[in-house]
Amino acid sequence: MAWLTHARASSLISQQMTSTHTAAELRVHGVGRMLLDAYDDMARTSERERHRLARGAAGTSVGASVLSGAASAATFGMLARLVATGRMPVAAAVTVVVGIRSGAASVSTLLTGVNRMFEESLYVRDRPRRDPGHRRLLVPPADAVPCSRGAGPGLPGPPDQRTGGPDRHPPGLRS
Repeated sequence: MAWLTHARASSLISQQMTSTHTAAELRVHGVGRMLLDAYDDMARTSERERHRLARGAAGTSVGASVLSGAASAATFGMLARLVATGRMPVAAAVTVVVGIRSGAASVSTLLTGVNRMFEESLYVRDRPRRDPGHRRLLVPPADAVPCSRGAGPGLPGPPDQRTGGPDRHPPGLRS
């Protein structure tokens, strides 16, 4: 969760530094340098954290590969021994090999899906704190009467359309 907060804060600072709406305030109050320093500090912290995570991931990957290789060698060595001593027919050994490979691929797919689901759950779990209206209906009920703007009850209609940019007054086209 701390990593998500850090990424959001970094994004917010970069938005404020590049937004045309806040440029005048940043100049008047002289906080441009402070925001730039804060952004640089957050970028350095982010880089250090990414390096730390990459080292940890590399170590875990190497360890898992070594254990996986040892398990595969032991399994296939045992299969070869059973075939060599005549306790298992070759056809059965080939079937076992196909099953092992298929099972390993399925486990890998499962773990990748669980990891992706966990990462996405961090955002979903964090959403109620950021967006108090997150529980409103995304699709109106079938018996709902549409409002004049075309959206269902309690739902926002289409945003105002304009040309010329958000900071231009009056806008060129308004619906």
